[in-house]
Formats: sequence, structure tokens, C-alpha cells
Amino acid sequence: MSKASVNLTCLKCGNAFTARKDCYNSTDAANWEKYMAQIGGICKECYKKEKDEEREQEILKKREKLKKAVEGCPVIFPVLEGTEKQVAWANDLRNDIVSQMMEAAAMWEKVDQLCATDPKFKDNWDKLFNKSAKWWIDNRGTKIFRYIIGDRM
Repeated sequence: MSKASVNLTCLKCGNAFTARKDCYNSTDAANWEKYMAQIGGICKECYKKEKDEEREQEILKKREKLKKAVEGCPVIFPVLEGTEKQVAWANDLRNDIVSQMMEAAAMWEKVDQLCATDPKFKDNWDKLFNKSAKWWIDNRGTKIFRYIIGDRM
């Protein structure tokens, strides 16, 4: 086991940093050091910032996709209550459920009939109108949503 270490200058911010890697033998370590010296690299701070920006872009894309999927929904859900982060997360969860219902070609006109004939469906349907963001977060991935999205719609 050999340790490779090379001093580099960050390609993004220009700060000096040291890159380290554990290699199998000294030849691999020397080859890696030579390779890194040729191509350079970015420091941990710039790498973290880059990944955070990518993650944020993914979240924004997903939210936009969910909003577009929910646009045709004939049901108006209540505004969620909670902290700003809870509300954002719970809205994503709820929009995901609604988009799944829209993709499943849910027959919205059947909801009243199902609520009248199936008490379990009515109970679960009423839960979709919960105003608590905490409730949506705590109940994500439960059978409640699978029951509603399932064959009944």
C-alpha cells in the first residue's frame, strides 16, 4: 500500500491544495501523481459547491416537472402549514402523488361514488386534504397513497 500526494492549484478558484490517494503500490502512486499534475483538479470547497449546485438544479427540475403534471388536476388541495422547508418538501410529496394519479388516468368523477360506497377509500381520500406538512412528511411512502392510486381509480 502506497500513498500518493500531489500539490495542485484549483482550476476554479486558484487556491493551492494537496490531493491524496491510497494506491496499491509505489508505481501506481507515481503514475497517479504524474497524471494529476498534468490534468490538475478542483479543491474540496469548489467540488462541494459544484455538487450542491447540481443537486439544486435537479430539485428545481423535479419541482417544475411535478408542477406541470399537477396542472390538469380538477381537485384543489389546501395550502400546507409548517416551516418553510417542511412545506416545500410536503408540496413535492403531494405533487408527486397527484402526478401519479394523473398518470394513472384517474377518473376523478368516480371519486364521489367511491367515497359513498367504500368507507376505507373515503377515509384515505380525506387524508389527502390534510393541511399539516409534517403529516405528509411522516406518512410518505405509506399504504394510504398506494390504496388511492391503485386499481380503484
